Amino acid sequence: MKIRELNNVNNKNKAVPNKIIKEITRKIISANSIVIASHIDPDLDALGSVLALTLGLESLNKKVYPLKMYPEHYLHNDLDHINKLISLEEKPVQTDLAIILDTATQARLGYAIDWVKKSNFVISIDHHPFVEKISDLAWLDTNASATSQLTYFLLKKLGVKITPEIASYLYLAIISDTGSFRYGSINKTTFKVVLELVKAGAEPLELAKKAFFKHRKERMKFLGECLYKTLELHDNGKISTLEFTQDMFKRSGLNKEEISGFIDFIFSLNGVLVSIFFREIEENLIKVSFRGRDNIDVGAIAYALGGGGHKCASSASIKGNLSSVKSFVIDFVKNYIDKNKN
Repeated sequence: MKIRELNNVNNKNKAVPNKIIKEITRKIISANSIVIASHIDPDLDALGSVLALTLGLESLNKKVYPLKMYPEHYLHNDLDHINKLISLEEKPVQTDLAIILDTATQARLGYAIDWVKKSNFVISIDHHPFVEKISDLAWLDTNASATSQLTYFLLKKLGVKITPEIASYLYLAIISDTGSFRYGSINKTTFKVVLELVKAGAEPLELAKKAFFKHRKERMKFLGECLYKTLELHDNGKISTLEFTQDMFKRSGLNKEEISGFIDFIFSLNGVLVSIFFREIEENLIKVSFRGRDNIDVGAIAYALGGGGHKCASSASIKGNLSSVKSFVIDFVKNYIDKNKN
C-alpha cells in the first residue's frame, strides 16, 4: 500500500486575497450562463451550497445549470428546489462559467467534468486542503468551517438578498458539515454566519429535523449490528474502529448514504482520539473514513493513504481485502499518534 509524504499537508492557508474574491464576483456578474457542480454523492454542505447558489444566481437573472450529483435513491430528495438539479445523463451545454463547490479533485466530479469542460472559465470554491488544480481561479479557505460559509460570503459580495430559502440551505449545510457544531472546524465566524442566516429566516428546529431526524428503522438495526459485531478499541482506547462487509451491507437493504454518521457513534467514546470506519465497497476496495480530535490531523492521515479531507474529518479508498487494510491503517494511525502526542 502506497504512502504519500505527510509534510505540509493541511497547513492553514493564508487569507484569500481580496483581488481573487473580486475577480470571482466580476466573472460571475459578467456571465450569462453558469453551470454549478459539486462532488459525487454530495453531503449536505455540497448540496446546500449548490441549491443556495442556484437560487442566488437566478435572482440575478443568470441561466443556471445546477448538476445532480447523486443517485435516484437519496436521503435528501425531499428538499425544496431539488427538482432544479439537472441529471448528468443530459447532454452538456456550452456555458460562460462553471463553478465547482466543495470539491478538491477532478475524480470527485465524476461525469460532471463533461459539463465543466464545456465552460469558458472555471471557478472552484472550497474549504478542503488543496490537492490538485481543477479550475482557472480558486477561492480556497481551509479556515472556513464549510463551503456553505464561503457561499454565503460570495452571495453577499454579489449583492444577493439572503431569502429564507437561501438561508435555510446554507444553515442546513453548515450544521451538517460541522456535526452540529461539534467538530474542530468551527470558529467565531461560523456562529456569526449562522446568526445572520437565522435572522434571514432559517428555522433551526425544522432544519435539524431535515438534517438528522429522518432515518429508517432498518438503519438503526444495521447500526446496532455493526456496533455489536465489529466495534473495537485499539492503542489503549485512543483508536475506535467499526466495519462492515459487502454481504452485511447488502443484507441491510440500505442505500449507501444511509450509513453516513455511523462513525460519529464510535467517535463519542471517552478517550478516543481517532475513529476509523472501514466499509467494503467492492472486492478488494475499502472505503476508510476518519474522525480526529486534539492535535491529530486525520486530513493528513487520509492524504498519506491516497485520500483527503479536513483536519477533523477525512476519508480514503484503499485497495486490498478488509482484514489487511484494517491492520495496515490501524498501525499507521498508531504510529501517527505516537509521533504527534504533544
